[in-house]
Formats: sequence, C-alpha cells, structure tokens
Amino acid sequence: METVEAQYIFTWDEFRQFYRFSNYSFGRKAWFILYVLCSMFFCFLGIIHMIYYDKLGATLFLFFSFVFAFSLWLPILRAKRNFEKLSFKGECIVWKFDEEQVLITSPQAETRCAWSLFGKAIQCRDGYFLISEGRIGRWLPRKAFASQEDFGTFEKLVKEKISIIKKV
Repeated sequence: METVEAQYIFTWDEFRQFYRFSNYSFGRKAWFILYVLCSMFFCFLGIIHMIYYDKLGATLFLFFSFVFAFSLWLPILRAKRNFEKLSFKGECIVWKFDEEQVLITSPQAETRCAWSLFGKAIQCRDGYFLISEGRIGRWLPRKAFASQEDFGTFEKLVKEKISIIKKV
C-alpha cells in the first residue's frame, strides 16, 4: 500500500474539535445537561422569589444560577487560553501514513509512531481522533486529505491497524 499524506494548519477550529473529542463521553453529556437544568431551575426560583418574596433570596437564587451557567463555560475559556499558549498554533501539520508507521511533521518537530501506539480511534463526520496508549490524542480532520481516495485509504489503514474504533 502506498503512503497517504494529509496536511492542515492548526487553527482554533482544529483545536476546538480536538478539545471536544478529547473530553467526549456520555458522563460528560449527563453532567452538562444536569448543570443546564440546575441553572434554569435556580433562575426560575430567583424570578419567582423576586415577584412574590424578597429581593435578597432572589439575588441568591440568581447568583447560583449564574454559578452553574459559568461553570459550563469555564472549560472552554481555559481551552482558549491553552490554545493561545501553544507554540505551533497557526503552523502546518503534515501527516504521512503507511503500513508500518505514522509520521507527523511540523516546523518544530518530527514524530514517528508505530501503528501499535494508537490503541483507540474516534470516528466522526469531520475526521478522526487518534488516541495513543498514554491517552494522548491527535486530531486529524477529513479536510486535511487531498482527495476522497486518500481519505478512504487512510480509513482502510485505521480499520486494519487500530482495534477499537468508536463512532460518534
């Protein structure tokens, strides 16, 4: 099988996709829904308290509503701050795949990985998230490939080499 190449510029959109799938789990969704419901509940209680009772109680309920809502956005704000600290943001990342290894090249470094290093992959409509044994994730968007045939060859390699593939 021939070598397949993919390349993309590591932007905030790519990092956001990477971050979304690195934290993907059913439990995470359940917590998100719980926080949204708690925020709405405290907001509703605050409004009811403001109309029928005292303003101090209403202020406390609205404060708790704000705390639950803010706690949902805090990880996103932290991710944005971490992205700004990255030294390779805005740089071109080049991937080369063949039967034996994966080569990842950026202007700052070059990494060779055996396929056996990747224990899991998450497949979505926008690309793949490859996860190594140390729970280090690498995002590979579909748009990084020059053609649909290259992406198909890559998918074939992933299905042959990685035992756990989760579809989302």
